[in-house]
Amino acid sequence: MKKPGFTLFDLQFLILGSALSAVSPQPYAQMLPWDPNSNLVFNGSLGSGEVVELTSVTGDFTGSLGPGPGQVQWTGSGGFLSNGSNRIVNIGGSGGTLTWGSGNFVPSGEALILGTSSANMLDFQNGIDLGGITPVIRVQGGSIGGHARINGILSGMGGLQVIGTGNDMLELTGANTYLGATFISSSTLVVSADNNMGTSTGPLILFNGTLRNTASFAMTRNIFLNFGSGTFHTDANLEVAGIINGIGGSLIKTGSAQLTLTNTYFGDTVISAGTLQVGNGGTTGSITGNVINNGTLAFNRSDDTSYGGAVSGAGGLTKLGPGRLTLTGENTYIGGTTITAGALQIGNGGTTGSIAGNVTNNGTLAFNRSDDMSYGGVVSGTGALNKLGAGRLTLTGENTYTGGTTIDAGALQIGNGGTTGSITGNVTNNGTLAFNRSDDIGYAGVISGTGGLDKWGAGRLILAGENAYTGPTHIYSGTLQIGNGGTTGSMVGDVSNFGGTLAFNRSNDLGYSGAISGFGTIVKDGTGTLALTGNSGGFVGSILVNSGMLAVNGVLGGVVNVDADARLQGNGMIGTGIVAGTVAPGNSIGTLGVSGNYTQLPGSVYEVEIDPAGNSDRIAVAGTANLHGGTVAVTPGTGTYSAGTRYTILTAAGGRTGAFDALNLTRTLPFLDVVLSYDPNNVYLDANPLAFCAVTVTANQCAAGQAVESLGSGRSLYDIITGLPDRDAARRAFDSLSGELHASAKGVMIEDSRFLREAVNDRLRQSFSGSGIPVSRASGQTLQENRAAGHAFWTRAFGSFGHRGGDMNAARINRNIGGFFMGGDTLIADLLRLGIAGGYSNSSFNVNDRFSTGSSDNYHVTAYGGTRWHALALRFGGGYTWHDFETNRNILFPGFNNQVKGDYRGRTGQVFGELGYELPFKNVSLEPFAGVAYVNLATKGFQERGSIAALSSARDNEGVTYSTVGMNAASMFSTAGGTTTRLRGSLGWRHAFDSVPTRSALAFSGGSTFGIAGTPIAKEAMIMAAGLDANVGKNAILGIAYTGQVFSNVVDNGVRANLDWRF
Repeated sequence: MKKPGFTLFDLQFLILGSALSAVSPQPYAQMLPWDPNSNLVFNGSLGSGEVVELTSVTGDFTGSLGPGPGQVQWTGSGGFLSNGSNRIVNIGGSGGTLTWGSGNFVPSGEALILGTSSANMLDFQNGIDLGGITPVIRVQGGSIGGHARINGILSGMGGLQVIGTGNDMLELTGANTYLGATFISSSTLVVSADNNMGTSTGPLILFNGTLRNTASFAMTRNIFLNFGSGTFHTDANLEVAGIINGIGGSLIKTGSAQLTLTNTYFGDTVISAGTLQVGNGGTTGSITGNVINNGTLAFNRSDDTSYGGAVSGAGGLTKLGPGRLTLTGENTYIGGTTITAGALQIGNGGTTGSIAGNVTNNGTLAFNRSDDMSYGGVVSGTGALNKLGAGRLTLTGENTYTGGTTIDAGALQIGNGGTTGSITGNVTNNGTLAFNRSDDIGYAGVISGTGGLDKWGAGRLILAGENAYTGPTHIYSGTLQIGNGGTTGSMVGDVSNFGGTLAFNRSNDLGYSGAISGFGTIVKDGTGTLALTGNSGGFVGSILVNSGMLAVNGVLGGVVNVDADARLQGNGMIGTGIVAGTVAPGNSIGTLGVSGNYTQLPGSVYEVEIDPAGNSDRIAVAGTANLHGGTVAVTPGTGTYSAGTRYTILTAAGGRTGAFDALNLTRTLPFLDVVLSYDPNNVYLDANPLAFCAVTVTANQCAAGQAVESLGSGRSLYDIITGLPDRDAARRAFDSLSGELHASAKGVMIEDSRFLREAVNDRLRQSFSGSGIPVSRASGQTLQENRAAGHAFWTRAFGSFGHRGGDMNAARINRNIGGFFMGGDTLIADLLRLGIAGGYSNSSFNVNDRFSTGSSDNYHVTAYGGTRWHALALRFGGGYTWHDFETNRNILFPGFNNQVKGDYRGRTGQVFGELGYELPFKNVSLEPFAGVAYVNLATKGFQERGSIAALSSARDNEGVTYSTVGMNAASMFSTAGGTTTRLRGSLGWRHAFDSVPTRSALAFSGGSTFGIAGTPIAKEAMIMAAGLDANVGKNAILGIAYTGQVFSNVVDNGVRANLDWRF
């Protein structure tokens, strides 16, 4: 006995309680004080009748039992330990530890009987020698379940039996080495390593027993489930590689961790919790029998395997590993399926195999049944679906898997007539892909392969992928639509329409070469072109062309209805045609055949292409042609057309009735008049000749056109003109050929003659004072005529820019001029002033619309005179100007681009006179005036050079008479420095008589002369001037002024400067 600080040896009998006693064989012979928290060390032997009785509920007991029949009894709650023939230890208590010190414990029979405590423990320091027997360790926990633990090492040749009453638990913690079997019956064996159950060759036998692992490990021992259930409760992952023989029993999986079977198992399985995994990524691991799955059933094999049992319960199934798992049982589990890798196949070509619930598919989900089956779960994930077997698989879930679909055999049907069922991704179809929905759905994947497609259900199926499957398409009901208004959606192969609708809806062009047969409806929607090249003569339904264009380049039976916003064209054959929109045979020039009757409705358009060789589009009708109006729109091809050509644009073997309403040429033929004509079976276009002038809209165009026409056929310019594409091109050509620049330049020279007149009149007006230099009335002085200065010299520099607008015949001409005049005059008899002047100027001009420019160097002389009788003034003169012209014309129109140049001379003569009457006021002098001038321009003959379109002209002259009325005004003031300054201005109205547009007579080489009008001289124009003069010395005056004229088609602005010197 050992208390704190003491050791007791060789006691025969001990009673442990609040006190400790040791006695001889008589019970309770001696009591000793005892600390319940101390240890009792027993090193003796217990003989027959010798007892160590422990009454404390705590503390440790260490002893070595000899061969005698003595007893160690733990009386905390009853029970005994005996070293008799059965070597029984019966521990009752509720929380003590019995430690076995020296020597091995060699049990026999029911070696250990453990009581009800969940904390009782036996510690055999030198282990337990099981010998060659299989002793029993019994846990007697009763209804509350006992829990005992053995820490020692179990060794020997024998095995171990753990027997309980249902809820009892024994925990083995040692690295046991016994060789025999481990038998668990109606109790639980708790282990944390495989060697807790002895060597790995020893089998594990479960008879309604449970193996519970608290740490992860793998074991290879064989397992027997003998006529009952065997339970694996996994607190940590457990891998079982040995064979599980479940004949007569079943496997139950509990616990939250995973049980992995890499062996062969025969028998039923129950998964109450956690995961039961068959295989661990290799080629072993299998089960047979049914599975009640309320956790997770996982398969992880690298090779292909099959499972024929039925999986039921609320749990799920997980497919791991690269191999293929084939399920042939009628599975009803509802916890869903996850395919992480490899393939999960439902069925193996027979009539069994199913799953329920949703599938998360990141591998391959395959169905292989010879009969028809339906699957209503949702397939998601990145994996693929594979349809095998001759049967029909119907998917009614809203599937979202993205790995694509392969149909190797049989039929895959999406939907079953309701509003559910879908797939995504591409389909490789070597069987039949069917859609059966009552509502509208879209499928954007690409269908390829040799299989066909079936459309069932009342809804609309929209195929938006670029499909390439080559099998047939069958439409049994509803609508199959190709494209959804965009640029994708197609199909190949033939279509059999059994009363449904085949619709095409693309915004771009689509070709279809398959054959369409049956009845029902074909609809063309979308703005693009649908080109049919197959033989669809077996179709007897209706074709509705609602929008875009239908191009029939094969054979299309049935009745073709072309809506007002749609178009029919092609070189093929249709059955019957009813056109409310546009019909255009051919794809260029061609013939559209109609095997039945043809009707053209009001407001429709028949587009016809023609060429110079006499070819044209044609509608060839085998039946009757009924024309209820519409427009024939003719598009001529390039080339030169000949008058007298007849084009046949419609034939009707059964006769023609009615006519078209109108004829339009999208590009007019320049010199042909195209008209419609009819006979009982045909409609024609006749090309009649038209004069060149008839296509023009201006007099200049007409004149130039007649001049070209006078050249005749065979002349280069004539032939080029007749080859123009349309009348607009002809008009542009005639404008460019006309030489309009020459006529308009004459007007420039005539109008610019005013600069000489203005210079002379201004000089005369100033020399007689008048409104040129009024005297201030503030001083009381009268007007002075300034006759004292008998001689004077003057000079003027001037510049101006402006334009004359076109008149719907000649185009606008722009002009710039700059130059100077110098002159001198003298006073004769104190009454008459006479003088002479000369000068130079340069004019440049252009007609941009005719790509023409020109210039002229101008040399001027004049003689003038004037006098004054009190307030009345007379001014007169005459002038002469020599012109040297240079012109450059770019002749540009379709098929022609040449440049011609011209050099020639001209001269302008003019006479003029003006009367004025001065009205003096206090600070201003006004002078009403009236003038007249006659101007004559004469030009010499010339010949342009540089092109076959060069023009020539004979001598010519043009004269214009002008009248002008207006008012001059002037005012004088002195500056602070004594300089006399004069402000002056003028405003008048000028009228032109005679021929207002200037004209030129021109001719092409070898052609007749024609007259061309230039831009018109302003018949009426307002003229204006405003300036400032100042004395710059005793005898000199310097002046500057603005001048201008304006009217509806004339704008001119200029500036001039004067210097007068008197002596």
